[in-house]
Amino acid sequence: MVDARVQSAVAVSVDYFHGQRDAGDDAGDGFTIEVLNNGSVVDTMVSIGNVTNNAAGTNVSTTVTNPGNLQPSPAGPKPPLQSPQASTSA
Repeated sequence: MVDARVQSAVAVSVDYFHGQRDAGDDAGDGFTIEVLNNGSVVDTMVSIGNVTNNAAGTNVSTTVTNPGNLQPSPAGPKPPLQSPQASTSA
């Protein structure tokens, strides 16, 4: 979690590596990265459903205005995400 309450906007950038070989094999498969601001989803940075997806390293970014306590969304049964490195901008 990053406390960004003193900023007017925060740039969030995440590097991730993901791939899925088989589409439709397990119900509920997929990969999502969401940014939460004070517990509410403010951006879905990545949403890949239960589809074949070549493994690749990717960078995604977003800007959160009026930030509070920023955190990645819970990963559920999937492996936990590393906390994003947030850079602040005024």
